[in-house]
Amino acid sequence: MAMMLLVITMGCTRFGFDPRADTSLTVDVFGEGYAALDDSHVAELGLDLGLDLDPDSDGCIPAPCDAPDACGLMPDGCGAEVDCGVCLFPETCGGSGVAHRCGAPEVIEFKGAVVSPWGVFASWGSGEGGGISESVVIADAPVCAFDDQGRSVVAWGQVVDGQRQLFVKRLEAERWLEVSGSATGGRISQRPDDVSFTYLATHGSTLYVAGIESYFQSHALVRVFHHDGATWGEVTGGATNAPSNPRSMALDVLGGEPLVIFDLFSTPTSDLFAMQLSQGAWTPLGPGGGGISNTTGYADAPHVAVDASGRVIVAWTDSTTATAEIYIRRYDGATWQEIGAGSASGEGISVGTKEGAHAVRLTTDLNQHPIVAWREGFAGNMRIFVRRFDGNAWGDVGVGSAFGEGISGVGSHTTPQIAVDASNRPMVVWNHDRKLVTKRFDNGAWEPLGGGSLGEYLPFEHQHGLCLDAARRPLVVWKEQAHNSQIYGRQLQNDAWVGLGKATASGEGLSASPGTASTPTLLLDAGRHPMLAWVDTASGESEIYVRRYDGSSWVDVGLGSSTGGGVSQSKTASTPHLAMDDQERPTLAWITTEGVESRVHLKRFQGGAWVSLGPAAGERLFAEDWQTYCGSLEFRLITPQGATRPTVSWTCGDFLEHHVFLKQFDGQSWVGLAGSEQGLGVASASPFSPLALGFDAQGHVLVGWIADGDVMVSRFDGAQWIEQGTGSRAAGGLSHTGSASWSLALAVDGVGRTVMAWRDKNSGTHNVYLRRLEGDVWVEIGLVSATAGGLSKTGGVHGGISIVFDAQDNPIITWLDDSSTQRQVYTKRYTGAAWSELVVGSASGGGLSASGTVSTGSVAIARDGLYCASWSELAGSRSQVLMRCALMR
Repeated sequence: MAMMLLVITMGCTRFGFDPRADTSLTVDVFGEGYAALDDSHVAELGLDLGLDLDPDSDGCIPAPCDAPDACGLMPDGCGAEVDCGVCLFPETCGGSGVAHRCGAPEVIEFKGAVVSPWGVFASWGSGEGGGISESVVIADAPVCAFDDQGRSVVAWGQVVDGQRQLFVKRLEAERWLEVSGSATGGRISQRPDDVSFTYLATHGSTLYVAGIESYFQSHALVRVFHHDGATWGEVTGGATNAPSNPRSMALDVLGGEPLVIFDLFSTPTSDLFAMQLSQGAWTPLGPGGGGISNTTGYADAPHVAVDASGRVIVAWTDSTTATAEIYIRRYDGATWQEIGAGSASGEGISVGTKEGAHAVRLTTDLNQHPIVAWREGFAGNMRIFVRRFDGNAWGDVGVGSAFGEGISGVGSHTTPQIAVDASNRPMVVWNHDRKLVTKRFDNGAWEPLGGGSLGEYLPFEHQHGLCLDAARRPLVVWKEQAHNSQIYGRQLQNDAWVGLGKATASGEGLSASPGTASTPTLLLDAGRHPMLAWVDTASGESEIYVRRYDGSSWVDVGLGSSTGGGVSQSKTASTPHLAMDDQERPTLAWITTEGVESRVHLKRFQGGAWVSLGPAAGERLFAEDWQTYCGSLEFRLITPQGATRPTVSWTCGDFLEHHVFLKQFDGQSWVGLAGSEQGLGVASASPFSPLALGFDAQGHVLVGWIADGDVMVSRFDGAQWIEQGTGSRAAGGLSHTGSASWSLALAVDGVGRTVMAWRDKNSGTHNVYLRRLEGDVWVEIGLVSATAGGLSKTGGVHGGISIVFDAQDNPIITWLDDSSTQRQVYTKRYTGAAWSELVVGSASGGGLSASGTVSTGSVAIARDGLYCASWSELAGSRSQVLMRCALMR
């Protein structure tokens, strides 16, 4: 007798044990002379493996799950599937992009709140979980800046293969994304040496990142890297190759070119030097010799600022006297000059302090006067001091800002960062007992800012950064030693430190309507910002409202697009459809109904306003002889390559038979395609049949309907209506169940394959079925996607089916489901071999809506790996429009 060894891995994620644990049990199932583990023993152990322990009749032995992190339904090699279970939170099946393997997808909500998994709320603002860095190793020394598009950029150091390297991410569409490969398991420097410190500067769309790179354990170079909008490159091989090692540096931009300040250390002195990139080469700024500092002590830890007049200012710590003092100079175009008498000699600008001045930070106020913050003292007697130059002399900023207890009080206060807001008020952020403290000088006193504190569990030095956006609102980034040493950040908005936005999947959502908001339609623009249109009764009439997410909040698209009569201004508006035309202009279509007569309306957003296309009052859709029994109106604004052609379809007939009709907007009026708007139309259909519309890869119109309980599809080839795939208009259609029920969806993937999904009651319960056109044949996607329980397998599908595709052209299906106690929005993704939940729980229990009060259909869209779903949901006696998104890897 053949022998089969079955390895039961107790650490498998489906059982909730540690997958690294060595708890495997090897059992001889069919061998002779060994204890066999039959089905009854499996049941006694409580292990439902989902395996058939007996060989198939043809001798095929089903394969078990092939790894501890395997998940979902996998082919067993015998024509069936084996259930490898679910993943432990926060991982999901296929979440990292590898089919049948547990991994963590990125799950987001516009306006900032993270949902992990769908429906379990956690506060965000890049301040929890994996933060900005999402690193599995040490990330440290973050700095930040804003580019010319107002996007925040963060750079930090991170250990890779035992070496510290530089990483950069930028905030785009509310997600921290790597800048052209700079954070993909590697670094922008791509060298095997340590890079100490991190410095970041921006000019227009160009990013500059610098650090001191050590090599051969005895030498160091200042290295500068730039990102030109497409790729990273090194700026002419580094700023200096002098034999004396730089220990500290600073970075800024002067006249559009990078400027570096660094110290060259040699016993018994070290001096500061400035070099700027000029005509492709690094050129000294100012005279040689002692450079900027030109003192007899050690000059190090510089900080640089360029004022509004383009003058370079450098502050540093200098040990020429018995104690460390703060010195400062400004470049006048020829030489480095003191700013006020004695600012770079004797006791410098820290005059009167005798306990050692360190960690200086410099900025200029709105009058171009320098303002400086530093740490004074040692051990538990470290305070934060501030001074400002008023044009004639250095003075305190408020009483006692530069002596005694300073602005902080006595304690472990370190590493200040300083900036000036739009009202010319200085603000300082520093580390106190491993927490961040924030204060601003306002009305003659230093007061806590935004609640006074931010992160905690910080290291003591050089582990946070401060920068301002175009409105001079501060962003603070920091390293936190909890959560695996990650980089976090928050921005000051309305005097509170917050994450970048608010939740959109709870409460009144993004619609916040005093009336009823329903029937959303969703798109993503070229910048991956979502735009939503929906039906709203806030005005007392039924109108179409539109809003767009601008990167920080939901705003109107044109004046009054979400108030009063909205975009529609038509009182009986319904069935909105929103899409981008071929020139990336939002275009909105909707239906109005008066009595038995329906009209279609079109508007396009151009020149800052919504402009009507075609007849201002819309156009009648129905032929005179079909008016009494028309229904199942379906509209799609479809944009094939090169042209936008709004298309509408409807059915009319009697209680025994309906016909499918269709019109298309040619830019001036609505016309039929080969008689599709009159007579018997496109085809015969079941009474009040649902409809689906789309375009194939060649721009031909596709229409789907139900006839005699089966799904049919037809294509207009430019001259006539023909089958879309063999048998798609014959008896049985592409479903062959005779029991298809309401809800159809049609889509074409990136390689031109038509996909059709529908709700079917073939198994006695309602499930989502799906087929794809391969060549000329309609086939199932995965095992039994169009038979038995289909791809949903819940038995409670209510409708609202939609189809989008991931980056691999695998379909993602979303639907409304009643299988739990209340109606929810469910979604599944095809991984390339099997259907699995998009994230854990997205197709069970509360689904991705997690509310139980979903009232109208869902809409989903995907673009560049970003998947979004929108729905309307009951909120008390009203309904609101909500949305969630996931960034799929």
